[in-house]
Amino acid sequence: MKKSITIILTFLIFTYCSGQTKYGNPEVDPIQIQKDYSSWWAYQTKNIMLSRDFVALDSLSKEIPKDFFLDQLANGSNIPIRLQSDDSIYYYKLFKIEPNSDTSIKATINQEAFDAYKNFKMENTPFPKFSFKDLKGILVSNETMKGKIVVIKCWYIHCAACIKEFPDVNYLVEKYKNREDILFVSLAEDTPEQLKIF
Repeated sequence: MKKSITIILTFLIFTYCSGQTKYGNPEVDPIQIQKDYSSWWAYQTKNIMLSRDFVALDSLSKEIPKDFFLDQLANGSNIPIRLQSDDSIYYYKLFKIEPNSDTSIKATINQEAFDAYKNFKMENTPFPKFSFKDLKGILVSNETMKGKIVVIKCWYIHCAACIKEFPDVNYLVEKYKNREDILFVSLAEDTPEQLKIF
């Protein structure tokens, strides 16, 4: 009896541990990265993009739906950490936020995850009805975009990061200018007069 209990226990421990390492180890120490906001933010902005496709894992390395993962980040006390991987798939795992971590870490994660969750829920839903005229007076609406690949850039004049992207966006516009099935739309918060001057 004792022998069979030992064998079963050994089997369960082996099974549990092998499941833990199936996806690889965290890229960073989840506790160390929470020591200060700037370290965490540097890691977060470089390695975590909640809008991309990724395999979502709970704190026990079990695969969970992406919307549940984002909800846990938006409403819980979790931090996403990317796991090391030999393939081109991104694996993000939930780790608990340390009680002594900077509260800005939790607040930022909650907000970013809330936005990502909201956007994720909108995927594959019909685009809302809209109609406006561009700076040249040309009508842009759901009907004029029907059947086209639409690339939308949202920006405003005083957004430095937005302006920095212009050369890359302009390169794409030039590259695909002869494609009738691709439409580039640049939505700005500024007035038409400000935009024409800019």
